[in-house]
Amino acid sequence: MSQDSVHQRASAPAVIHKAARGLLARKETIFPPHTRSPEVRQALARCAYGLAHYEGEHVVACAPLSGSGKAFEGLIFTDRVLLSRFGDERHVLPWEQLRDLEHASGFLTSSLKVKGPEGLVIELPIDDRAKEIEAFLKRLIEVRYHPGPRPVPAATISQDDPTGVKHLVASLKEPDKRVVGLCQLLFEGVDAERISVEAGQDLCARLHVLHRTLEYGRGGTELGWLSPLRRDDLAALVLQLFPDREITREGRQRGLELEIHLKPRDKKAPRRGQSIEDRVISSLINRVVEKTVGQEIYSLIGQEPDSVRVLIEEGQDTEALLEGEGQQEGDSVWQILPSLADRFLGRNKRAEDGALTCYGLEGYVARQYLELATLNPAMVSDFNRRLLPLEVRALTLRALHGWAMAPEALFAIPDAQLRQSLSKTIPGDVVQALLSPLE
Repeated sequence: MSQDSVHQRASAPAVIHKAARGLLARKETIFPPHTRSPEVRQALARCAYGLAHYEGEHVVACAPLSGSGKAFEGLIFTDRVLLSRFGDERHVLPWEQLRDLEHASGFLTSSLKVKGPEGLVIELPIDDRAKEIEAFLKRLIEVRYHPGPRPVPAATISQDDPTGVKHLVASLKEPDKRVVGLCQLLFEGVDAERISVEAGQDLCARLHVLHRTLEYGRGGTELGWLSPLRRDDLAALVLQLFPDREITREGRQRGLELEIHLKPRDKKAPRRGQSIEDRVISSLINRVVEKTVGQEIYSLIGQEPDSVRVLIEEGQDTEALLEGEGQQEGDSVWQILPSLADRFLGRNKRAEDGALTCYGLEGYVARQYLELATLNPAMVSDFNRRLLPLEVRALTLRALHGWAMAPEALFAIPDAQLRQSLSKTIPGDVVQALLSPLE
């Protein structure tokens, strides 16, 4: 068999699913379709990891090791990465970086050392499950498994469905009733010409992102976490999340940043967080050579930062970056990382590009900014959990009113008025779900 055919076979989704079901035999392990559950969404949140929704990334198996009713500790295997969360430490290892394994046994405990490139070693304290997880990972190494492309198709536009919203609903498996209600609201808004077709197409793409967020958890890319909102709407909601905190706002070439001050301000702090180019590069470096971070960084894990910085980049701005446009000096990040350019240009140049709004979260501690997911993953989980019901409400208002109103005016509309408007179009139980807190 040729080398190419081995690679082709190893990239098939069936390979990793078959290996997981055959080798991860413990009853606690969660497999599809049960991976579309609150338990697994909470586990992903605990790992501070967002699935690549535009690539169709999905959970193959979830192996909780913390016991029922406790905060998740354990392993999650997606079709693209290995995730681990033990104590305050979390790790992310893409499958193409999995190199070797070593089973280490102590007096009372055992662990599995997972080896990646450039000397990276992740130690997993998995005790009695070490053998079966080692067998699963060895199988992936043997077949040289790597994830193949599985892009999520954009909604199809037709004459009787100019926004693609009917096609979207028909394509969803067991869609959330809130998403169906918003799609109905959007369809009737465009049909009554309250909302333009162009705005309706944009909102349809954003509702698709919302569906995947409700179904599988918060999405993510190397650029940050994925939101179904536009940049200014998202910024307005961040202000709502922290009404009693001092927040500074600064525009940037491709987006904006918000600094949420949790403690008295440090006048010696750097004026700005990382540029989007630096965020992409540092994200890759942290994943590939996490060992170079240093012991002083690991000693900070779990601490509450002095401030949290939210960096928001919008779809069209991201696309300009991907193409290397708008650079004031030097090479674009894609000239530095051409292989990554291929991945992003393949992923993001889609009909749904307008719905790509990413936000990064950084924590300022010990006179430096660190990725909040590394520093304090619990804070990331809490931020994303509190943001989601506000995003649902914001998209509900946009589906009613389009993009004409400024965020501050739109979000000030009281729930009683919103409920009355919604009740004219969608069932009462759906209205209640849209205006109720999420799990």
